[in-house]
Amino acid sequence: MIPNQLFCLKISNIMLQINCDKDLNLKLLTLQEAPLVRQLVDENRVYLRKWLPWVDSDHDLSDTEKFIDANLMAWQRKVGLTMGVWYQEKLVGIISFHRIVLMHRFCTIGYWLAESSQGKGIMTRACKAMIDYAFEKLDLYKVEIRVATENIKSRKIPESLGFKQEGIRRKIEWVNGNFRDHALYGLLKNND
Repeated sequence: MIPNQLFCLKISNIMLQINCDKDLNLKLLTLQEAPLVRQLVDENRVYLRKWLPWVDSDHDLSDTEKFIDANLMAWQRKVGLTMGVWYQEKLVGIISFHRIVLMHRFCTIGYWLAESSQGKGIMTRACKAMIDYAFEKLDLYKVEIRVATENIKSRKIPESLGFKQEGIRRKIEWVNGNFRDHALYGLLKNND
């Protein structure tokens, strides 16, 4: 049993779900989904490695369980939220509020999607649902998305949702042996 597993089993009964449309749902990740997440990462490892720094340190089911456990604790403390992206009842990706700062009423969104599920508008709809949740349920005022400047597909998501590019963070992330710049996007509640 991993550390805090009993704690997570207790709060995993709290099923947070956001229904985006008839084909798309977001569900709080629990330890029950660990094998599915593990399989999805393994199937997309080569693709994900290009963009995400954690891929090379993510090796087995226990790493996935630790990831889910940490995210359940973050949600319990209201400092983060990680959801599975379910398209036509199949897990196809992950979307998160990496950081929620209630005092300052903002959060940052991160996401990844299986390569085979791209080009269907799935992640754009998932982001829209998370943004609505942030503004309506958490009463946040600002949502940020940071994206590698070279990741054109991922950059189209905040751009299509009305985010404004607020700048470039130079050499902010070490991925696969290289520094990456990030484009920083922000969206204010009611487009203030």
